[in-house]
Amino acid sequence: MRATTLVCILATAALCAAQPAGFVPLDFTDIIAYAERQQDKWAAAIKYNVPAAWPQITGEDGLWASGDFNNNESWGSNYGPGNAWLLYKLTGKQKWLDEGTRLQQYFLSNQYRNNSHDIGMIMMSIYGKNYNFTGNKDMEQILINGATGLVTRFNPFVGVMKSWNTRAGTYQVIADNMMNLELLLLVSDLTGNKTFHEIALAHARNTATLFLRPDNGAYHVLDMSEVTGRPLVRGTQQGYSSFSTWSRGHAWFVYGYAYMYDLTRLEEFKEIFDRVFDFWQKNQLPGPDGSYVATWDFTDPAPLNVKPRDTSASAPMLVGLLRFASTQANPLDTIYFEKAHNLMKELSSPPYLNINDPTFEAILQQGSRDVPANKQNSGISWGDHYYMEAVILYRDLMSKYLTK
Repeated sequence: MRATTLVCILATAALCAAQPAGFVPLDFTDIIAYAERQQDKWAAAIKYNVPAAWPQITGEDGLWASGDFNNNESWGSNYGPGNAWLLYKLTGKQKWLDEGTRLQQYFLSNQYRNNSHDIGMIMMSIYGKNYNFTGNKDMEQILINGATGLVTRFNPFVGVMKSWNTRAGTYQVIADNMMNLELLLLVSDLTGNKTFHEIALAHARNTATLFLRPDNGAYHVLDMSEVTGRPLVRGTQQGYSSFSTWSRGHAWFVYGYAYMYDLTRLEEFKEIFDRVFDFWQKNQLPGPDGSYVATWDFTDPAPLNVKPRDTSASAPMLVGLLRFASTQANPLDTIYFEKAHNLMKELSSPPYLNINDPTFEAILQQGSRDVPANKQNSGISWGDHYYMEAVILYRDLMSKYLTK
């Protein structure tokens, strides 16, 4: 990469940066081999003889066997099978093509569901990865079926897709829903049916209006009125308080608005992405202690040395930074890549990733599924998934731009 002095004429100089002349790209050779070994450990923990067969998080001892399992229609179970497809992309090995093909058969029932907003994440983490990495046309109808069920959860009067049905008389929407729109955009392209596209645009636009605060932090959960179409209650499910910013919920916004801009190139989504990125940059890139790895909730007043970290929030946020950087003319010379590189470097080293620890069975350590429920300091399947996705994006950027 050329050593450059970057002169930026932008609304804010904070959105420009240049990599130093001595920039050294990260080498993932040993980490990819480690990820392969960890995926084998995940697969060995599957309990095929019971409904709750699929490992989602480890215990604090790092073992899948002592952690949480759930069934094939539970969000979180999908990431282990998806990780096989990511390893296929990273290694090109027939083993992972065969393993991804084998595991995805257990999740096919999800394509016919309309009772969950998580269908987008489930579909894209398994069948979308298969389609994008192999071009397997058999995946197209599966993805179309999934999107067809997902859009039934969209109420045009309220303007967003319903997430949960847990509170009678309200229309509950959560931040995580931003992760489901990529399926709709893909299926719109596959079918030519613009309804999928328009629903994705509407949900993304209204989410920014309804969830983001003036400081660009965000709520996690909204209870909407189906009568007025306005919020009744704003709050959280897994964060510190109703008015805090839960880091993984905010990471979904970084990831979601990155792909909304990437796939539509609408300036409005670039502006929203910059807003949510700005919040992370001011609070955790780096944080007051110099660390780039997220604490579980930005608003938790506990001292930094006792607040749990959440690598399963940092990993999808990292994907968002790299994906957004890839949309820019000179990706490696952006503040987005600078921050992503620093986070990736920290996340790829102890205490968050330790290739010399034979006792821990996930790739990333110090994930926090639900701190109020005392579920932290674990390995988490979606943390591993988005970390490997970030490795793919990072390597792609290096191969395309580093020698230019």
